[in-house]
Amino acid sequence: VVVYWSDPVAHTQYIAVSERGRAARALPAVIRHVADEAIQRHCRYLDFGISTEDHGRRLNRGLAEQKNRFGARGVAYNTYELIF
Repeated sequence: VVVYWSDPVAHTQYIAVSERGRAARALPAVIRHVADEAIQRHCRYLDFGISTEDHGRRLNRGLAEQKNRFGARGVAYNTYELIF
């Protein structure tokens, strides 16, 4: 897990686990550590990032479900593109 820290967000990215790590339930332990660290740093949000593919047109259900198992919930928000 790569974590980008900013005020007030801890943003996770590039979450991966091997078969051995999955068997040892390493990922939940790492996510718990990140959450605890976010609390210590007074972050208001722990952001797991997007759960979509094809430029936001399609939900990756497996990824969304994995994030839900960690207690996360989806949030829809608008994005804008500046064209010069």
